[in-house]
Amino acid sequence: MRNQRTRLHILRRFAPQDDTHTQPEVNVRTYQTIHMARGGGVHTVPKGESWINEMGGRVLSRQRTKSQAVAAGRRYAKREHVEHTIHNSDGVISEKNSYGNDPQPPRDGD
Repeated sequence: MRNQRTRLHILRRFAPQDDTHTQPEVNVRTYQTIHMARGGGVHTVPKGESWINEMGGRVLSRQRTKSQAVAAGRRYAKREHVEHTIHNSDGVISEKNSYGNDPQPPRDGD
Protein backbone atom coordinates (compact mmCIF):
# COMPACT_ATOMS: atom_id res chain seq x y z
CA MET A 1 0.00 0.00 0.00
CA ARG A 2 2.83 2.38 0.88
CA ASN A 3 4.57 1.78 -2.48
CA GLN A 4 1.32 2.46 -4.32
CA ARG A 5 0.85 5.76 -2.47
CA THR A 6 4.46 6.73 -3.20
CA ARG A 7 4.02 5.94 -6.89
CA LEU A 8 0.80 7.97 -7.07
CA HIS A 9 2.53 10.88 -5.35
CA ILE A 10 5.33 10.80 -7.96
CA LEU A 11 2.85 10.47 -10.83
CA ARG A 12 0.85 13.46 -9.60
CA ARG A 13 3.99 15.50 -9.01
CA PHE A 14 5.13 15.16 -12.62
CA ALA A 15 1.70 15.23 -14.26
CA PRO A 16 0.68 18.17 -16.46
CA GLN A 17 -1.17 20.84 -14.54
CA ASP A 18 -4.15 21.34 -16.84
CA ASP A 19 -7.72 20.26 -16.09
CA THR A 20 -8.29 18.37 -19.35
CA HIS A 21 -6.78 15.09 -18.10
CA THR A 22 -8.52 12.93 -15.55
CA GLN A 23 -5.56 10.57 -15.20
CA PRO A 24 -2.07 11.95 -14.56
CA GLU A 25 0.34 11.52 -17.45
CA VAL A 26 3.99 11.00 -16.75
CA ASN A 27 7.15 10.49 -18.75
CA VAL A 28 8.26 6.89 -18.20
CA ARG A 29 11.94 7.84 -18.07
CA THR A 30 11.28 10.56 -15.46
CA TYR A 31 9.40 8.14 -13.21
CA GLN A 32 11.99 5.37 -13.51
CA THR A 33 14.91 7.72 -12.93
CA ILE A 34 13.33 8.82 -9.67
CA HIS A 35 12.01 5.46 -8.53
CA MET A 36 12.83 2.36 -10.56
CA ALA A 37 10.68 -0.37 -9.11
CA ARG A 38 11.93 -3.93 -8.94
CA GLY A 39 10.56 -5.89 -11.89
CA GLY A 40 10.09 -2.75 -13.97
CA GLY A 41 11.46 -2.08 -17.40
CA VAL A 42 10.81 -3.86 -20.69
CA HIS A 43 9.55 -7.45 -20.60
CA THR A 44 9.70 -9.70 -23.68
CA VAL A 45 6.97 -12.31 -23.17
CA PRO A 46 5.05 -14.87 -25.22
CA LYS A 47 1.48 -13.98 -26.16
CA GLY A 48 -0.42 -16.66 -28.05
CA GLU A 49 1.55 -17.52 -31.19
CA SER A 50 3.58 -14.29 -31.10
CA TRP A 51 5.88 -12.37 -28.74
CA ILE A 52 5.29 -8.94 -27.22
CA ASN A 53 7.37 -6.30 -25.52
CA GLU A 54 5.61 -4.55 -22.69
CA MET A 55 6.52 -1.92 -20.14
CA GLY A 56 4.31 -1.02 -17.21
CA GLY A 57 1.47 -3.18 -18.55
CA ARG A 58 1.50 -1.34 -21.90
CA VAL A 59 2.30 -3.28 -25.10
CA LEU A 60 5.17 -1.61 -26.95
CA SER A 61 5.46 -4.01 -29.89
CA ARG A 62 4.45 -7.42 -31.21
CA GLN A 63 6.70 -9.76 -33.24
CA ARG A 64 6.34 -13.21 -34.79
CA THR A 65 9.57 -14.67 -33.39
CA LYS A 66 11.33 -14.49 -30.05
CA SER A 67 14.58 -13.27 -31.64
CA GLN A 68 12.81 -10.35 -33.32
CA ALA A 69 11.04 -9.51 -30.06
CA VAL A 70 14.29 -9.65 -28.06
CA ALA A 71 16.01 -7.30 -30.53
CA ALA A 72 13.10 -4.83 -30.39
CA GLY A 73 12.93 -5.08 -26.59
CA ARG A 74 16.65 -4.39 -26.32
CA ARG A 75 16.24 -1.22 -28.42
CA TYR A 76 13.39 -0.01 -26.18
CA ALA A 77 15.34 -0.78 -22.99
CA LYS A 78 18.48 1.00 -24.23
CA ARG A 79 16.47 4.03 -25.35
CA GLU A 80 14.69 4.30 -21.98
CA HIS A 81 17.76 3.24 -19.90
CA VAL A 82 15.84 0.47 -18.11
CA GLU A 83 16.15 -3.25 -17.46
CA HIS A 84 15.21 -5.75 -20.20
CA THR A 85 13.68 -9.01 -18.92
CA ILE A 86 13.39 -11.88 -21.40
CA HIS A 87 10.98 -14.74 -20.68
CA ASN A 88 10.89 -18.30 -22.08
CA SER A 89 7.86 -19.63 -23.94
CA ASP A 90 6.50 -20.95 -20.60
CA GLY A 91 6.74 -17.46 -19.05
CA VAL A 92 9.74 -18.16 -16.79
CA ILE A 93 12.43 -15.46 -16.78
CA SER A 94 15.46 -16.64 -18.75
CA GLU A 95 17.61 -13.51 -18.89
CA LYS A 96 17.86 -9.96 -17.56
CA ASN A 97 19.97 -7.12 -18.93
CA SER A 98 20.27 -3.66 -17.43
CA TYR A 99 20.87 -0.62 -19.59
CA GLY A 100 21.17 2.02 -16.89
CA ASN A 101 19.63 3.04 -13.58
CA ASP A 102 20.27 -0.43 -12.15
CA PRO A 103 18.96 -0.48 -8.56
CA GLN A 104 21.36 -3.33 -7.69
CA PRO A 105 24.53 -3.05 -9.81
CA PRO A 106 26.96 -5.99 -9.73
CA ARG A 107 29.86 -5.87 -7.30
CA ASP A 108 33.33 -5.95 -8.81
CA GLY A 109 35.88 -8.45 -7.45
CA ASP A 110 35.25 -9.21 -3.78
